[in-house]
Amino acid sequence: MRPDPDGPPVAGGLPRRTTDRVEDLVAWLLTGAALLVIVIAVLAGVGVQRREAERAALDRTSSSQTSAVLLEDAHVVSGEFGRAPAQVRARWADRGGREHVGVVPVMRSVPAGAGVVVWIDAAGEITSRPGGPASAVIGGTVAAVGVLCAGATPLLVIWLGVRRLTGRYNSRRWEQEWERVEPRWRRTVL
Repeated sequence: MRPDPDGPPVAGGLPRRTTDRVEDLVAWLLTGAALLVIVIAVLAGVGVQRREAERAALDRTSSSQTSAVLLEDAHVVSGEFGRAPAQVRARWADRGGREHVGVVPVMRSVPAGAGVVVWIDAAGEITSRPGGPASAVIGGTVAAVGVLCAGATPLLVIWLGVRRLTGRYNSRRWEQEWERVEPRWRRTVL
């Protein structure tokens, strides 16, 4: 004789309700998927950190600092969200001594003729300051967290959806059982 499939679990046995079995199966599958997402997030973070570190090292070897002389006044505007760099025409010399004229970013208001420090690439063109090891770590961390969030969100939505469906099914079954039991229970209590 088979025990009641919707009865209480047998000591040491698996839950007997079908919904419990469905939740257990989904929980195991989602746990496996979550572990896979964690591994992918770590690999993505390490990969991005490695690429950013290599790029920063290449930037450090191919770029250099030099002084540029401003050809016009720099007026930096401060606002609610901080200061915006002024884009000002300036003159500078590259590593070979050739003179260049172009637009440079200036972070503070200074008059024409003032010197500002700029970064140039191998061709003598203005470039951004090369990133350091911290920027590579931050990039890798952001990538890992992004992959983790992108992967965990659908898993969480699936789990909440399964829990909602099984909860509705269980509530409906409990109401049906109560309709069947309540008349007998009422007679024994009253």
